[in-house]
Amino acid sequence: MNLYNAAHPNEPRVRLHTIYPGTILTSGYEGELSTKPDSVEQLDSKQTAEVIASKNIAGLESGLEFITTDLVASLARQSVLGHTHRGGFFQAIFDVFMAGIVAIATLILRADMDRQVKTWGRKYGTAAKIDSKGKTQD
Repeated sequence: MNLYNAAHPNEPRVRLHTIYPGTILTSGYEGELSTKPDSVEQLDSKQTAEVIASKNIAGLESGLEFITTDLVASLARQSVLGHTHRGGFFQAIFDVFMAGIVAIATLILRADMDRQVKTWGRKYGTAAKIDSKGKTQD
C-alpha cells in the first residue's frame, strides 16, 4: 500500500487491517455448534456482535493493523512479533514483553489443553458431541 499511496499522493491513503473477531454470538454460531466438537466449544470466548464491533472500531482508531477481540487471539498476536504497526512505541515494547510471557504461559496452557483432550478421550472416546443425557453422538 505504500507504493500505491506514494504513486497517488492526492488520493485518500489506503491502509490494510486484519481483524480476528473470535466467536460472535449470532444465529450462524448456533449452526456452527452442530459441527464443532464440544471439547473445542468449551474454549471459545463468546461475544456479541456489538462488543466485537466496538473492539474493532477501537483497534482501527488506535492504528492497529492486526485487531483482536479476545484474550487468546490477543496473546497469539503478541507472540508473533511480525512487522505490523503496533499502535506506537510503547505498544511495541509491551508486545515484546508479552511475547516472553506468552512463551512461558504457552508451556502451561498447552499442558492443560492436552490434559483436557486426553480426559475427554478417555471418557468419551472420539465422539465429538455429547447429548443432554451424557451420551455420545458420533
